[in-house]
Amino acid sequence: PLGNHGVVCERLPGQSWTPCGIPALYRRGHRWRPLYHPSTWQPYTLSSIMDIRDQRALVPRKLLEAAFRNLWILLAPMLLLPIAVTFLTQKSPIYQSGATIWVSTPEGVDTGPLSARGSSYLSPAANQVQVLADLLSTRAFRTDIAIAAKLILPASSEADLTRVDEYVLESVSVSAIGTNLVGLAVSTPIAQDSFAIATAFISQYQTRATEESTRDAAVKVTYYDEQIGLAQKELDRRRGGLIAYVAVHPTITDPNSRVYDADYERLKASLDQQTKLTQDLTTKRFEVELNAKSSQGAQSAVFNVQDPPRFATSAEVVSITKRFGLPVAALLFGALIAVTFLYIVFRLDQTIRTGEDLESLGVPLLGYVPEIQKGPGAGIWEYTPFGWLIKQRQKGYARKVAASIASIPVHEGRA
Repeated sequence: PLGNHGVVCERLPGQSWTPCGIPALYRRGHRWRPLYHPSTWQPYTLSSIMDIRDQRALVPRKLLEAAFRNLWILLAPMLLLPIAVTFLTQKSPIYQSGATIWVSTPEGVDTGPLSARGSSYLSPAANQVQVLADLLSTRAFRTDIAIAAKLILPASSEADLTRVDEYVLESVSVSAIGTNLVGLAVSTPIAQDSFAIATAFISQYQTRATEESTRDAAVKVTYYDEQIGLAQKELDRRRGGLIAYVAVHPTITDPNSRVYDADYERLKASLDQQTKLTQDLTTKRFEVELNAKSSQGAQSAVFNVQDPPRFATSAEVVSITKRFGLPVAALLFGALIAVTFLYIVFRLDQTIRTGEDLESLGVPLLGYVPEIQKGPGAGIWEYTPFGWLIKQRQKGYARKVAASIASIPVHEGRA
C-alpha cells in the first residue's frame, strides 16, 4: 500500500500505529513502515519500483543483444573444440587377430625353462602369461617376431628395427582367460599384420622353448659329465686304497675269520658311498638326455594351441561412448567458455545503445536515430562473419560524425 507522498510501505506485526499515513482500514492489528532501498536507504516510491521492474526486464534483452553481437565469438569454441578433439583423437580402423592356448604342468615331465612352472600360488595360465610377458619385453624376441612376420628384413637399419620393435610391442597383448587358457590378441591397423604377428609369436615361442630346453639339457649334461668324471676318479682312488689295505691284511677277506677290523670297514663303507654317488649321477645324466630327446613332445603337451590365429576380415566396432565421449565433453567445455565470455562482456559493457539505457540514468531524452543498414551487411548477413567485418569498418562512424560538427554559440537566448 501507498502512504503519504506515494511512499511504499510494508506491514509488520505488532501494535496499531501507522507512520506511513495509511488509512485506518489497513492498519487494524498491524503497524506499517516505509520500505527503504538496501544501499541508499531512500524510501521506495511507486515510480522507483516500476523503474526497477523495467531494469530487471531489460537484463534478458541485453543478454540476448550481447549474445547476438558476439555470436561467432561464442560459437567459435563450441565448434572448434569438438572438431579439434575429434581430429586429435581420431584413430585408424583396428584389426584384431587372436589365438587361444592351453597350458598345463604335467607331473614328472621336465617342460623346460619357458614352461608354465612358476609360483605355486598362481594358475598355470597366469605363470605362462608371466613367461610370455618377460619374453615380449626383450628386443631380441620382438625382432625375431618381426622378421618371421616379414615386417622387416634381417639386414635392416637400426632405426627400422626400433620402429618395428615398438610396433610389435604395442600391438601384442597376452592375458589369462582361465585356469589353463591363455589368450593372445594382436591389434594393428592392417589386417595382414595382425595375422602375421600372431602366427609368428606362437611359432617363435615354440622354437625358442625347444631351443632353450635343448640348451638347458646340454648344460645339464655337461655338468653331470664333469661331476661323474670327478666322482669316478674318487671312486677309483678309494677302490685302490681298499685293495692295497686288503693286500697288506689278506686274512680280513677270509669268511672264517672272526676278527673285526675297523679300518677295513671304514674303507669299504667309503667305497660303497662313492659307488652309489657315481651311479646316481649317471642316472640323472641319463634322465636329462631322455628329457632332451622328448622335449618336442613335452612342449606340445605343455603349450597346445587350441584356436589358431584367425584372419580379421573386418575392423573392430568402436562403441558410441568411445567415439563421441570426448567430442561431447569438448562441446560442453566450449559452451562453458562461451557462457563465461558472455557474462564478462555483459558485465563490462557500459555502452549506451538504446533509449532504455538512457532512461535508467535519469537524463532527458529528446529522440534517437535507429541504426539503418543497407548493402552487404544488412539483413541476415549481419550475423555472418562477412557482416561482422562490415560492422568493424563502420565502427565509430557516429562518434566521428558527431565530433566533426562544430558547436554553435548561444547569444541572447538564440542558438
